[in-house]
Amino acid sequence: MYPPRTTWQEVAADLGVKIIAPYTVTLPGRQATFTAFFPNFGATIGMVTDPDWSKIQPHADALISAGYGYSCVRLDGGDHDSMCDMLADWGWTGSVEAKPDWL
Repeated sequence: MYPPRTTWQEVAADLGVKIIAPYTVTLPGRQATFTAFFPNFGATIGMVTDPDWSKIQPHADALISAGYGYSCVRLDGGDHDSMCDMLADWGWTGSVEAKPDWL
């Protein structure tokens, strides 16, 4: 169902950022699995992503309440420039010491 390794994972490794794919989050009364999770970006806990809005939408309010951000984005076929733009747009939320130099 989810690819074991995508181009985005390779780019994330090259950029020195963490990505967990797939990612399962426990929300009040339920679990939800998304294509990927980017800790330290977009929200207090991080950003969950999935190309299918119907997987995110039922959990949107619970994700925000739990400290996550979310984005409906396809993560295959990415490159360094598009990954950098996306991550910079989301914003760094991790520690100052761990912030990548390129950001």
